[in-house]
Amino acid sequence: MNLNERWQALGECARLGPGFLTEAQLADAERLRQQGQDRSERGLGFTTVGFFGATGSGKSTLVNALAGAEVTTPGLLRPTTAEVTAVVNAGANADDLLVWLQVDQIRAVPALPHRRLVLLDLPDFDSVATAHRHVAERLAAQVDLLVWVVDPQKYADRVLHEDFIDPRRHQHGQTLVVLNQIDLLDPAEIPVVRASLGQLLDQRGLGSVPVFPLSARTGSGVEALEQALAREAERARAAEARLDADLAHWAEAARPVQTVGSPPSATAERALTASLVAAAQTEQIAAAVGRSYRLRAGQNTGWLPTAWLHRFRADPLRRLGVERSQTEGALPSLPPLTGAGQAGLALAVRTYLGQAASTFPPGWRGPLGSLESKALAELPAALETAVTRVDLRVRPAWWWVAARILQWLALALALVGAGWYLAVWLARVLGLPAIPIAQVEGWPVPGLLIGFGLGLGLLLGLAGRGLAALGARARTRAVRRALQREVAQVGARTVVAPARAERERAGALARALDRAARI
Repeated sequence: MNLNERWQALGECARLGPGFLTEAQLADAERLRQQGQDRSERGLGFTTVGFFGATGSGKSTLVNALAGAEVTTPGLLRPTTAEVTAVVNAGANADDLLVWLQVDQIRAVPALPHRRLVLLDLPDFDSVATAHRHVAERLAAQVDLLVWVVDPQKYADRVLHEDFIDPRRHQHGQTLVVLNQIDLLDPAEIPVVRASLGQLLDQRGLGSVPVFPLSARTGSGVEALEQALAREAERARAAEARLDADLAHWAEAARPVQTVGSPPSATAERALTASLVAAAQTEQIAAAVGRSYRLRAGQNTGWLPTAWLHRFRADPLRRLGVERSQTEGALPSLPPLTGAGQAGLALAVRTYLGQAASTFPPGWRGPLGSLESKALAELPAALETAVTRVDLRVRPAWWWVAARILQWLALALALVGAGWYLAVWLARVLGLPAIPIAQVEGWPVPGLLIGFGLGLGLLLGLAGRGLAALGARARTRAVRRALQREVAQVGARTVVAPARAERERAGALARALDRAARI
């Protein structure tokens, strides 16, 4: 994977990272992206070399030796080097690059070790002037090659190693170490000090960094450093390698310690749905629909002399406001969530998201906590809306009409029989001609009509009650399934889908970090 592709991966990390990566990591990503863009726009042909060291290490003297001229003046007082001095080859057009590096003091010399080298003599990192240290720190993050200049007395300086070299050990491929002032040592001491310095670097993971023993004052050993710098400039890859190392270091530090695991099981999703169904009181609503069905069926199919009594019973659906709401567009007055219902809802959401979070790397679980708060705020209204999408009304069944007609026919027969007896009685009282009472096999027809009509009505009422119970159960099941389906969709939309989206985002971020880290 080339560097451009990895810069694209860094852009993906910045886009996908909020909530998973820290603010500091996102800020570093943006800084890296901007630095890479700025450095690339100014051309990668020049190789910038920063010389870093403590007071008295001989940085300025070394730069003069490499330049073949006194371009900087070594100081005797602390701090010595006060400003950054850039040394370029005569005729080299590195102005744009030096503006980006914020270097104003530029010296041109006839013959650097390579025509595309830019040497930077920097303030001492242990300077008593805080501003000087800040300049050294800023340029340590910008230059292509880091040259640490140490002397035999302070090569193990804690500030040098802990504050400067250690934080940049990931740039070991763009780092050189110069052991200066070897002219102050006996020849037999040079290998000993060199070995001690090498051991110290090795302990800090920098054993592969080249060490150049030399004397900038006498020129001994300077040629080897010149050749190393010339090789880096000739390859013209130091800038790209520096950016590559910084990017890999950032991505490696940001990568999670574990991969994103599998999503919550289907069992967890079913448990969430069951809890939402209970919180939405779907069973109570479905039962109310069943009771309303039986009540209305009784009003329409029951025995007429007593069916009217059903009208004095409250309709369970009217208590929910369903009839009004689903005809006039208002929301039903559904039972509010009880304290136990709210607690159950919160527990269900927390349990599901907790299982989802357990598959995320530590430190990447924050977005799911935000999802929990958002879901708990949205769910009550979403569940109520889900209930309104289900048709809870009880519509007359076809058999109600048939039963009603038969009930009226049965009542009519009974009334005809009763009217016959009434007419016979009135004729006798008023002295009118007697009205004969027909008989069938010795049974009076009016009595048969009354008995048949009343009996038929009672039988129809009993049959209607049985059919109403069957119809109520069927309607209850249908409403229960519809409510559960709607509530399941609410859970999927409010909890499951957002958690899945965050998991996919986390997975995409982990893959982008792997690409940025060259893994």
